[in-house]
Amino acid sequence: MWPEAGVKVVGGSVGGLAHELRGLPNQDALGWRFVSATRTLIAVVADGAGSAACGGEGARFVVSELIRSLSSPSAANTKNPSQSDASRLVSHLLGARENLTHLAELEKRPAKDYACTVLACLLTPDGAWSAQIGDGAIVLGPPEGPSLALHASQQGEYVNETVFLTSDQAVEHIKSGYHPGPHARLAMFTDGLQRIALKMPEGQPHEPFFKPLFQFLSQSGDAADAVEQIKGFLKSPRIRSRADDDLSLLLAQLDWAKPGKA
Repeated sequence: MWPEAGVKVVGGSVGGLAHELRGLPNQDALGWRFVSATRTLIAVVADGAGSAACGGEGARFVVSELIRSLSSPSAANTKNPSQSDASRLVSHLLGARENLTHLAELEKRPAKDYACTVLACLLTPDGAWSAQIGDGAIVLGPPEGPSLALHASQQGEYVNETVFLTSDQAVEHIKSGYHPGPHARLAMFTDGLQRIALKMPEGQPHEPFFKPLFQFLSQSGDAADAVEQIKGFLKSPRIRSRADDDLSLLLAQLDWAKPGKA
């Protein structure tokens, strides 16, 4: 069942072929919640570092923490939205980072064992707030027409190296912003899909990738079935032939003119 009339959200995450061959679990995580009282969609996607001993656990922890903290009605100022309000989303991300560090201390592990990248978005009728550290992408779009990738994928000092939430330089690498709306479409995905979903090297959305996905979501009548179909898409030969990393994709389609329970 969809959360509200005019609000469709679906997400799927599957283990990558390379990880499966090495006997590793899926280290991605995603979550979302629609807060009817404030008409706010909270969406979070995280990718645990393959080189980290507990990267998947870190990703799941951060997703859970952000969904919990951002569910507060005061998480976003929907009456007078502005660029400065993006800092409030960043403060929640830094709070999750602090709690992740505490978890590491309790487990007597270094924080880097829980390394992960994070994408977070608050979507309201007035606009969207976004925050990102590391690779992956957040894409916003109108009902029809071109979409916009919000933040360029972030790399470290070396090729194929990214910046994680647990990194010492994490604070200076967090990208955030406010994007006036309303926006009718949202897509968020981990780096395994980047070279398929984005036109590289400019990093702009590849519309032939997104168009059929949003057509599918528009026509889908059952949320649970939509999740299984998204997972099937991520496991398809078309995708796996081009990406062997863990794959996570969250899609949302919103008609803000249709308030009320679904």
